Amino acid sequence: MGAKWDLDKLTNAKNFGADGKVVYKVQGSKIEGEITAEKLQDKSCDIFQMSLEEADAGTPLKFSALSEASIDALKKWADDPHHVILGFQSFAHATDDRYSLAQPGAKDPMEASKLGGSIVDSGPFGAVGKFNQGGSWKGTIDKVPANACTLIHDQDDKPIMVLDVDLGSVFVSDVDLLTTLGGISENSEISAANDRLLGNLYAFMIGIVCNGPPADCEFMDKPFTVCEIPSKPEPEQHFAGHVFVSIGMTINLELLVDIHFKAAFAHSISSVLKIDASSIEIDLQLVGPTVLKVNYKFSMSHVVVSVKKLEVQVASPKFSLETLAMLQSSKQATEFAVEFTDCVQKTPPASTLGGELEIQMTGVSAEMLSDANFVTSIRQSLAVTLGLPATSLEVKLELVHGILTVQFKFTVIGIQLTSLNVLAHQLEKPSFAIGLVAVIQAETTSIGIDVKITGVAIAEGSLSCVAPPPKPGTPAPKPAKVGGTLELQLSSKVTADMLRNRAFVSMFSIAISTKLGLHAESVAVKLVLVGNKLAVNFELSMPVVTVSMVSSITNTIKSASFGNGFLTELKKEIASSSFTLTVTAASLKPGSCEVLEKPEPLPKPPVVTGTLQFDIKSSVTAEMLRSQTFISMFAVSIAAKLGLPASALALVPKLVGGKLVVEFEATVADASAAVLSAMTSEIKSQNFAGGCLTLINKELTASGFSLDIVGASLKPGSVTTHMPKPGVVTGEMRIEVKPIAVDMLSDERFIGMFSLSIAKGLHVAANQISLKLEASAGLVLAQFKVSLPGATVSMVGDLTARVISKGFATSCLAELQQQVQVMGFHIEIVSLTLDMSSMTTKEPPEPKPATEPECKLGSKKIEFKDYLPTKVYDHNDYCPSDRVIVVCYNDKGWYGLLQRKGLVWSERHGG
Repeated sequence: MGAKWDLDKLTNAKNFGADGKVVYKVQGSKIEGEITAEKLQDKSCDIFQMSLEEADAGTPLKFSALSEASIDALKKWADDPHHVILGFQSFAHATDDRYSLAQPGAKDPMEASKLGGSIVDSGPFGAVGKFNQGGSWKGTIDKVPANACTLIHDQDDKPIMVLDVDLGSVFVSDVDLLTTLGGISENSEISAANDRLLGNLYAFMIGIVCNGPPADCEFMDKPFTVCEIPSKPEPEQHFAGHVFVSIGMTINLELLVDIHFKAAFAHSISSVLKIDASSIEIDLQLVGPTVLKVNYKFSMSHVVVSVKKLEVQVASPKFSLETLAMLQSSKQATEFAVEFTDCVQKTPPASTLGGELEIQMTGVSAEMLSDANFVTSIRQSLAVTLGLPATSLEVKLELVHGILTVQFKFTVIGIQLTSLNVLAHQLEKPSFAIGLVAVIQAETTSIGIDVKITGVAIAEGSLSCVAPPPKPGTPAPKPAKVGGTLELQLSSKVTADMLRNRAFVSMFSIAISTKLGLHAESVAVKLVLVGNKLAVNFELSMPVVTVSMVSSITNTIKSASFGNGFLTELKKEIASSSFTLTVTAASLKPGSCEVLEKPEPLPKPPVVTGTLQFDIKSSVTAEMLRSQTFISMFAVSIAAKLGLPASALALVPKLVGGKLVVEFEATVADASAAVLSAMTSEIKSQNFAGGCLTLINKELTASGFSLDIVGASLKPGSVTTHMPKPGVVTGEMRIEVKPIAVDMLSDERFIGMFSLSIAKGLHVAANQISLKLEASAGLVLAQFKVSLPGATVSMVGDLTARVISKGFATSCLAELQQQVQVMGFHIEIVSLTLDMSSMTTKEPPEPKPATEPECKLGSKKIEFKDYLPTKVYDHNDYCPSDRVIVVCYNDKGWYGLLQRKGLVWSERHGG
C-alpha cells in the first residue's frame, strides 16, 4: 500500500503526538513472514495495515502478500474490540465472503457519505471534499454486508471505503487512494486532500482502538451505551523492574527502610504507570554514595494493560523523566531534606578507588585470612568508615611480618573524579585511621576474634582513582587560552642552539606553570632573543573553567609579583639543569596579557556563586593553594554546610591583601527556583561564614596543614545565581467590560487585578504572570504569559491543560468580579472567554433517544466525538495520555508502509 510517505506522516509528531492534531503518538512495526497471534501480541499491535503484492492489486484474490493462514490469524485478532484492520482490494472478501471481490470502474470524483463526511471532512486534519482516484483501475466494492457502513462512494454510489462494524475494521477498494499515484504528497506533512484523508481515517481508527467499534452505522446522530465487560479471570502475574535515582546528597542509610520515604517512590512509579499505589512493593538499595537502585514489583491483577504494553512503557525514556518529575513533586510534600536530581533505567557508569592499607595488628594468624567472617569484618569496617556500601568493595588480605596488608577496590556509581579525590583525601587523613581502628576493633570483637591494632597507614603511592568516560555525544570541552610575554634581562650569553633545545625551553614552561599552579603540558612557550633580552612568549591552554578562574589566572599574570615569582622558579630549574644562564630580572611586557580564546559555554545548570574571606594569622604558601588536598578541605566544608556533595563545589583559593579568599561555585543539578532561592538565602545568612569556618577548622585539625584561621566573612555583593530558562505558557482572553476607559488599561492596580485572577485560576503565583491589556471592538484583550522557572515538560503540559479547561475561564470571571468589588472599580465584568481560535471543534447534534441496555456491571455512553481523538480521553485506562498506537504491517508486498517502490505496479498497469 503506497509509498513510505504514509508512515512518515503517521509518525510525524506534528500530526500524531502530544502536540499534534491527534494527541496519541503512532509508531510502525513490521512483522516478518507469516502473521500469527503470537507475533501480533509480541508487537503490541493496535492497527494492522495490509501490504499488497502485484498479484493482489487486481480483482482475483491470490493470497500472495498475505496467506490464508495469516488472514485467519488477523480475523481472530480483530475479534478484540480494540484491534483494527485496514485492508485493501479484495482482502475484504477474504475476511468475509459477504463482501464482493473488488472490481475496476469507479467513476470520479469520489465523495463521502453523510457518515463518512463526519469522519473525513470534519476530522482533525480538515475537510477532504471531493477527490479523484489515481490510476485507471479505480476499484469499487459492489456488494457489502448490511452491517457495513459506507464511508466513501463513487458517483454511482458504489462503495469505495467501508467500516465493518462487527470486525471494527476499515476496507478500501483501491490502495491508490493512499499512494502518491492517488495524490499522497511525498513528504511527512499532511497538506494535500489525500493526505487529509489518510490523517482523518487514522484518527477515526485510533478512536476505535481506544473505545471499541461503534454499535451501528447511525452512531453519528445516535450515541449508544455499552455495558462494561467483566474482565476474564487470569492467572496471577507479577511485573517487576528497577530505576536508578540520584540524590544530591550522601544518603542516610536509615532512609532506606523508612516507610514514608519508600512511599514517595511507590506513589511516583504507580502514578506514572497508572496503577494502584497500595499494590506496589518497593525495595531500596544503596549502590553509590548518592545513588539508589529502586526495585519495584506489583501484581498484574491490579493493572488493566498487558505485560507487553507495560514493558514498552517502562523501556521508554519518558518513564524515567516522568518518575523523576513525580519524585520531585512528592518531595515537596514530605519532610525529607533531599533533592532528587536524576532518574535512569540503565546502570550508571562506575568509578573505582583502589589502594593498599597496611595495618599493624597483633593476634592475627595466616589461618584467619581464609575466615569469611574475619574478611567480612575488615571489608565492612572500611566501608562504614568511608560511608560507602560494603557490596561495592572488594578486598584481598595478606599477612607479612605481623602487618596485615588490605588491597581494596571500591566500585561505585554516580560519582565523579572530584568526589573520588575527596574520598582519597579522606583515606589520607589521621582521623580516618583513628576511625577505622575503632570500627575494626568493634567488628572483630562482635565475631569473637581478639586482635589489637597499633597502627594504620596507606601504602605510599597505592591510591588510584578512575572516573567513567563522558557520556556518548557529550561535546568535548573547548579550552580557554590566555597569552602573554615575559621580558628577561640576561647577563650571560644565549645561543641559537639553546633556543632550539627542548630541555632548555621546557625550563620556562615549568617555571610559568609552577607559578600559576598549572600542568607544564598546558603551557606553550616560544623564545625570541633580542640583544641582551630574552622574550618568553607563552600561551596557556586550559579546559573549560569558570569565568572567575580564568579571571584569577589573568590577574595573577598581570600582578607586580608575577615576574619575580616566575624568576624564582626559573632559577630553581636552571640550578638543577646543565645549562649556564644568568637572568637578572623578569617582568611582564605591558599590555601583552590577554584572553586569546574564551571557552564555548555548555548549557549551564542552576548554580550559586560566592566569595568567602578568611582572616589568618599564619602564612599560606603557593604550594598550599595549589594542593588538591588543601582545596578539598574547603570544598568538603562548604558543601557540607550547604547540604551538597563535595563534587558539586568548584573553588579557587588565593591570597588577597593578607586574607585567604575562596571563590566558590555550587552546581545544584535540576534544582527548582525555590531550592536555589533557599540556598542563596542560606549563603547570605549571618551564620553561614562562621559555620563554614567551624567545619574547615575540623578538617584542618585532621590534616597535616599548619594554618590558623581566626575569622570568616562573606564578601559583600559576591553572591550570584543562575537559573535555566523557564517553561512558558501563553494565551489570550476576551473580556466584556462596561464601561471601558482606555487609561485603566495601563493602571497598575487594574493590571494587577487581572494578574491575580489568572494566577488563582491556574494555581500559580501572581509574579509568574506577565500581562498586556488592550481595547478592541468593545472588548478588553488580555494577553498573558505564565513563566514556570525550573519546570519539567510534564509541569508545562499540566499548566496548558488547566488553561484550556472549561473551568479556567469560569474561575477567572468569578475572581475578577470579586476583585472589582474589593478594589472599588466602578465597572462591570460581563463575560470572559478564552480565545480558542487555534482549535477546531464541532459539537455533535442532539442525540436521538436510545434504548439503554441492562448492564449488571455498569455502562458507559459512547458519542461520535469520542472517535476523533483531538484530546486525551478522560477516564480511559486503555488510552492514557502517554499511549503509543502501534501500527503493524506485513513485510511482503509492493504496496507497504515502508516500501518506496510501491508505485511500480501502478505505473505499469495503471492501477
